[in-house]
Amino acid sequence: MNSRYSILNHKDLERAYTSINQHTRPLEHNELCRYISDSIQEALKLDAENTIILNNQHPDWVEFSANFYRLKSWDWNYGQSPSFIESLQTAFSWGNVELRLNIDAGVINNVYYDAPVAYHNMMNDFSQTAIGYPFNAKSMISIVCGLLLKHSEHYDELMEVSEWLQQEIA
Repeated sequence: MNSRYSILNHKDLERAYTSINQHTRPLEHNELCRYISDSIQEALKLDAENTIILNNQHPDWVEFSANFYRLKSWDWNYGQSPSFIESLQTAFSWGNVELRLNIDAGVINNVYYDAPVAYHNMMNDFSQTAIGYPFNAKSMISIVCGLLLKHSEHYDELMEVSEWLQQEIA
C-alpha cells in the first residue's frame, strides 16, 4: 500500500500530540480543533485547513435511557448466552467451599462441589436442587429456601451460602 499514511512514523505523531497534554487548563473546543488540525497538517504533510471537526450535539437521551435501563439488567439476555462454567470458591468459618456450576442457555445443568465432610449431604442436595434453575441471584434464594426444611440443623451455614452466592452472581 503506497499512501502517506504508510510512511507515518509513530514517534512523529507522539511528538505532535504531546503538546496537547502539557496544558494546565482545560482546552476549549476550538483550541482542541486547532491543535488537532495543526498536528495532522504537520505530521502527515496534509492540508488540514479544510478539515471540519464538529462538536456532536447531545445524543438522543430518551433512546439512550431506554437502552441503558434495558441493558442494565442481564434479564434481556437470559437464555442467549453460550454454555460456560462458573467457578466460585470462598472460606466460611465452618470450612472452604468450592462450586463449579455448568450453565447452558442461562440454566444450571450441573453442579460440582467441594466442601467439608460434615456438609456433604447439604451440598449434595444443593447441587441436585440447583439443576434446572436459571443462573441468577434470585434462584439461589429459592434453592436455599427449599433446603432449609431438610437441613434445618445447618440454617446459619445455608444463609451464609445464600448470601455469598447472591453477591457472587448478582
